[in-house]
Order: sequence, then C-alpha cells, then structure tokens
Amino acid sequence: MNHKIKLIALCGLLSCTAQAHTNDNHFYAGVDAAIANNTKLSNAIEEQNDLGANIYLGYHMPINRSFDLGVEGEFRKINTVDFSPSHNIDGDAYFINLRGKLTDPDRSNPLYSGFLVGLGSLSTDENNGAQSISDSHTAYQAGLEIGYQANQFDVSVGYRVLYSKFSFDQKMVTHGLTAGVRYYF
Repeated sequence: MNHKIKLIALCGLLSCTAQAHTNDNHFYAGVDAAIANNTKLSNAIEEQNDLGANIYLGYHMPINRSFDLGVEGEFRKINTVDFSPSHNIDGDAYFINLRGKLTDPDRSNPLYSGFLVGLGSLSTDENNGAQSISDSHTAYQAGLEIGYQANQFDVSVGYRVLYSKFSFDQKMVTHGLTAGVRYYF
C-alpha cells in the first residue's frame, strides 16, 4: 500500500513538471547574501549583523504578460549580531514566501522589479553573559528587489525587513540589503 502511494505521488510530480514546462511555469532555486543587515530590539538597541544567507526553492507561474508569481520555501540564516561584548543573538528562520515579479509585457527588456512577503518561524539563541535563551517565534518578512533576467538566471539586489515578537514581549526587526541569483529549471 505504501509503495502505491509513493508511485502515485511520483507520477503526480512528474506530470506537474511536464505541465510546468509546457505552460512556461518553472521550478527555481536561489541564494541571496544578506550583505548589510541591522537588527534592532524593542529596547532601541540596533547593531549590524554578520554576513547572512538565504537559500530557497520555489515554483514560478506567469499570471499575465507582465506579472509572475512564485511560491517558495526558504531557509534564512540571520548570523550573529553583537549588541555588547556579553550580549548577542544568533538566528535562523524557515519561511513560506510569495514572490511577485513585474516584467516588460513583451519580455524584450531584461530588467524587472519584484516584491516578497513571507510567513515563517524564527529560531534564536540569545546569550547575555549570565544566561543563554533559545526560543522559536512566528516571523514575518517583506522585501523589494530589482533585477536582471538572462536566459534561465535572475540576478537581483533588494531590501528586506523581518519582524518577530519574542515570547517575553521583546520585538526584533532585521532589515537590510540583499544580493542574489536564481536559476529556473
């Protein structure tokens, strides 16, 4: 019985992939570097993060001639931010995102603009010298980007904001620049 379910799922996946290529829908994978991010806590402390990274896999669908929509799963590494020599936070997050992309209707111009909204889970490790606290929180993110399309690749620069509220009423906002590349299968 279990083998039949796996076989049905595999056939469904293969038919979706075949349909995706005939309708100009595509799976894609990408990576972004968080090159200039700052994290701010609700007590008004704001510091610069170490270099972070985002890795994602998604499915891209043209909605009309000038608007495409992607649905993706993302892992985001929010590297360490040091608020003082004895107080730092390190985190990572998993998101489900919607990624919109506005293009030239006849696709003759390779430039595009886009947006991203996401809902996910942020895991943090906070160390304040006296104690270490690990916790998971609901997180939201939004972003804008501009980019260049070339064959099966997109190269982009953008700005993202991540918001999360800790269980002890502390808010965390991480914002900054990203640079990335996507490959469409």
